[in-house]
Amino acid sequence: MLKRRGIKHEVLNAKFHEKEAPIVAQAGRSGAVTIATNMAGRGTDILLGGNPAGLASEMLHRKGLNPAEVDKETYDAALAEAKRICDAEHDVVVEAGGLHIVGTERHDSRRIDNQLRGRAGRQGDPGSSRFYLSLDDDLMKRFASDRVAGLMERLGLEEDMAIESRLVSKTIESAQTRVEGYNFDIRKRVVEYDDVINKQRETIYEERDKVLRNEDLTDTVQSFVDQEIDALVDQHLSPLIPQGEWSMAGLIAAIEAMGLGSPETTEDALWGFTSREAIETHLKDLAAERLEQKDAENSEEWALIERLVLLRTIDSVWVEHLTEVDEMRQGIGLRGIAQEDPLNAFKKEAFALYEEMSSLIRHQVATTIFRVSIVRQPTQPQGTEGTGQPPADGSQPAPAPGQAGGNESAAQAGGRKLPGPLPQGRASGGSGGATSGGSGGAIRPGYSPAGIRMGRNDACWCGSGKKYKKCHGQ
Repeated sequence: MLKRRGIKHEVLNAKFHEKEAPIVAQAGRSGAVTIATNMAGRGTDILLGGNPAGLASEMLHRKGLNPAEVDKETYDAALAEAKRICDAEHDVVVEAGGLHIVGTERHDSRRIDNQLRGRAGRQGDPGSSRFYLSLDDDLMKRFASDRVAGLMERLGLEEDMAIESRLVSKTIESAQTRVEGYNFDIRKRVVEYDDVINKQRETIYEERDKVLRNEDLTDTVQSFVDQEIDALVDQHLSPLIPQGEWSMAGLIAAIEAMGLGSPETTEDALWGFTSREAIETHLKDLAAERLEQKDAENSEEWALIERLVLLRTIDSVWVEHLTEVDEMRQGIGLRGIAQEDPLNAFKKEAFALYEEMSSLIRHQVATTIFRVSIVRQPTQPQGTEGTGQPPADGSQPAPAPGQAGGNESAAQAGGRKLPGPLPQGRASGGSGGATSGGSGGAIRPGYSPAGIRMGRNDACWCGSGKKYKKCHGQ
């Protein structure tokens, strides 16, 4: 519309963010028209008559000069000329009434309207503002349309006639207040939901920090194992059912899944105990003995294995928990239909999920720790390590069956790789605790002879010192 009427103007929106400051700086010149979206200060004052520094830079650019590179005399001359122009225009703009703000609608928030009003009359300069609304605006439709339309009918006003009344202004402000209150309640409720998750986050991070700081995690792992045994005994040998109906076979299967299967955990051996408490004590003693045995066999590496198992379990289960809680939160608002406070329902459900997560961490640690074993790997013969060259006698060094060359190490449990290196060893898990890969078998692409998956940028398993993609990964 302004173009058709030949009115020169500037448009200030997100598309021209690099021009924001110059546009705002020169919005106070005589006859300047600036169309802007909702705006705040933008870090630049609107000076009546224009900004001399910005005008001086613009004048130098028109001459093909860079304001940052010209000599001081040239820049000072341009700045003096710009100040003379701005001072002259300042008097013209002040006499005309200063900066005038025209609002084409009222925002849901009074703060946005006041920011726009605040562009005029700054630092003692004169200024004014005017806002125009339609009964078809969203704000009026939602809160004030019927009331104002009834007022127009009573006063006999035409549809195209402007209404200017304190009653209309107060009605609009009342509508804005209601919208602001509604939005505040939404933000407040979001914070209340987030507080529930933050409390859980603080608790789980505190437990994770204990794992990182604690040197000896044996007591923690033993506690998880004992709790898992308690849960299994309660599940299969419930005190609420007669002894003759106990599911001893189910208990034995669960114990074997943990990696505690032995002649002492057979059905005949367990039925030999007189009570469920005696069975429970026997299984705990057996678990403690097995942990002590693993610690004694691998005294240096076992502390690291315990830490890796705990950290991996906590991290993976926590991520799954957050996903589940987020999905539950998206639909919790429907509880309001059943006259139940959604926030209280969310707290109850989130707490139940947290308890379930804690049980899952305990279960995974208890079922993983006994299936982890340490397998020593010999270092590569001296003279071939890191050179990529065969020995002097011309023979080709070959890794032993099921092992990788070099000092490469990895931790695995149940066939999954644990994060982090192990000193001088590799832990592997599974039903038999044997390393994958075998003598005489072909090496799968992307894997070492030991069956460890190789990343493209990992050091090659052959000990050449090259990346895998540049060596055996080609």
